[in-house]
Amino acid sequence: MKNIFNLIGLLLVIAAVAFAPPAAAQSAITQTTLSAAQGVGDTVALVTSTTGMTAANNGAIAGIIYIDREPEGIVSFNSTTNVVQVLRAYGGLGSPARAHNSGNVVFAGTPSQFLNADPSPGACTPSALPVTPVISLPTGTQWVCDANSNQWAITGKVFTVPAANCSISQSGGTETVASVLKIVGNLQAVQETTTTTTATDTVICAVPVPSALASGRGIVVTGANLKYGNSTGAIATCNAPTVGTQTGPAPGTSETAASATLVTAGGTLTVTPAVGSCNTAAVTAGQQYTENISFGTPVLLNNDRQTLYVTQSFVGPTTATFTMNVIGLDIYFQLFPL
Repeated sequence: MKNIFNLIGLLLVIAAVAFAPPAAAQSAITQTTLSAAQGVGDTVALVTSTTGMTAANNGAIAGIIYIDREPEGIVSFNSTTNVVQVLRAYGGLGSPARAHNSGNVVFAGTPSQFLNADPSPGACTPSALPVTPVISLPTGTQWVCDANSNQWAITGKVFTVPAANCSISQSGGTETVASVLKIVGNLQAVQETTTTTTATDTVICAVPVPSALASGRGIVVTGANLKYGNSTGAIATCNAPTVGTQTGPAPGTSETAASATLVTAGGTLTVTPAVGSCNTAAVTAGQQYTENISFGTPVLLNNDRQTLYVTQSFVGPTTATFTMNVIGLDIYFQLFPL
């Protein structure tokens, strides 16, 4: 009988675990915009939405809005007119009261959803953050707790990979201008031209890391914008991009050479415009289109022997001359401060 009760108890524990509700997903910080300029002495803010805002409770500030590094305590708000009564430069942790332009981003939340100081670099717990990103009131820095490393990282950062870091290879057709760096319109671009029959131009760009590298630091790349334009001949289609890395061997007298095959990275890529629906019409030399590539799995770069590559191929017209220009990449990343 005792064994039966023990078995029943064990089954109840297993059932409780199996059917327990999942942990609440971390929510994004609430954002809206100013619908009208706010003067330095104004005590109201006109916003496009009051969703996520919290009015004062018996005179005690329970919610703030944050504009251009200035925290403003929410006294009250009208969700119909979207007028917010505020206490300017609330709490003394951000900037003094200043003028804000119409259209500026407004972050809204409770005081506990903001940081009173930048966190010390190092370990953190993603589930402990009330929202993501979490903003430091004194500096305006947006922080996340990277789920892959459980380390504090600065988000919302971007750098440009120039055309000189890209090259174009060609298959099919007759190549008349090999991949070359030149001035196209008023921009620096890498250019390649083919004629007569359908050609596929494959673009590959090497991504340098713009920060000091150390164990547990470096950057996490979350996505990229590819900037391109075809100055003659319409693009027939854009193939799916790929992302990969190569890590060189440590210097030594008997190294094992790194493989020429890139290690697939970035997880499932979300491409905008969608694969096969990219902009294809020929443009004036120097004009450009943008393709966004969002990484399903962010890529950690914290090794000085590691290089990230972004590859995209374009199929040209069946009979016309096809000139492809690539201006470079914008790389979106999170930074692990040293």
